[in-house]
Amino acid sequence: MKKILALMMVLVLVVAVFAGCANTSSTPNTNNQTPEQNNTADQNTPETPDEPETNTDAEQTPPVEENTEPETPAEPEENEQQEEVPYEAVDINAAVLKGPTGMGMAKLMEDAANGNAANNYTFTVSSDTADVMAKVIAGEYDIAALPTNNAAIAFNKTQGGVKMAAINTLGTLYLLQNTATNETLVSSVEDLRGKTIVTFGQGANPEYVLTHILEQNGLVVGTDVTIEFKAAVDEVLALAATGQADFVMVPEPNATVVQNKNTAFQVALDLNNEWEKLEGQLVMGCIVTTAKFAEEHPEAVAKFLEEYEASINFALENTKDAATLCAKHGIVPSEGIAMKSLPNCHLTFVAGADMQATVEGYYNVLFGYNPKAVGGAVPTEDFYFVY
Repeated sequence: MKKILALMMVLVLVVAVFAGCANTSSTPNTNNQTPEQNNTADQNTPETPDEPETNTDAEQTPPVEENTEPETPAEPEENEQQEEVPYEAVDINAAVLKGPTGMGMAKLMEDAANGNAANNYTFTVSSDTADVMAKVIAGEYDIAALPTNNAAIAFNKTQGGVKMAAINTLGTLYLLQNTATNETLVSSVEDLRGKTIVTFGQGANPEYVLTHILEQNGLVVGTDVTIEFKAAVDEVLALAATGQADFVMVPEPNATVVQNKNTAFQVALDLNNEWEKLEGQLVMGCIVTTAKFAEEHPEAVAKFLEEYEASINFALENTKDAATLCAKHGIVPSEGIAMKSLPNCHLTFVAGADMQATVEGYYNVLFGYNPKAVGGAVPTEDFYFVY
């Protein structure tokens, strides 16, 4: 019986061994593939490496450059936006003095009257410098023509409330001699020794310029030369017209008016030349604006200056037409006087940073003569409107 059990156990073991071999042979073994099968598998499997090649190609394609191109037109777009903003006209009350400081404004006044100016101007023509200065200080005028020393006085009086916007006139003073009573024309300042000069502008440019020239040439006012001041230029013109003065000092166009009323009067000395021999450029007229208006409307002031410069250039280049406009707007008595005097008015236009360098020398001379001539102090840098 034991033998039978032993045989049965052996048979069971044999069967188990063969069963294990059968299971092992039935399991697929990829490592036992043929070389051809392995090659086929290699060709089918590199799907993943192909993707990096495709991505590399994509990086080299134009779409990447297309994304950078729109950066270039950014500036034109900004410029177009700025150009699209229209300038809005500003209401400006402006004062013009009769004479040279107003003559350069005639074309702009005509343009404004015809609706062809950038701003809405209301012009007032006056012969009263003190009144214009007072109204500038009070804020009644936004822009005005003034003698340079009055502009400095207004600046100091308002503690910076008035600014110079442009220089518009150089020297315009002339000494005229009545040849009916003094046949030989004087040819130098020294020749005025013992003479009496009738003029106007006491406490203003005319007094300071004449006194400085006389003193620098060795003549003492009140001792060697007598200056007889009149309240207004019209009084001087009246005396000259009737021959009751031997020498008169007046600016253009009044010098031309004197000669028209009395042909015996001739120009003896160009005081502008006499000043330049001593000090350099004589700067007598300017345009001012209030600091408040300049701060609130800097672009409007800049537009005005642009149009004013063009108006001055028109007067310099078109004497006849400018003379017609000067008479039309009451700046001079007649077209004929404007025609004769314009070339001697020394109109100019200086704005921006050049103003201070142009006029400061003149202010220093006036301050040295009499600090009150410029309001007690030479104006500081903030006096000059620079847009």
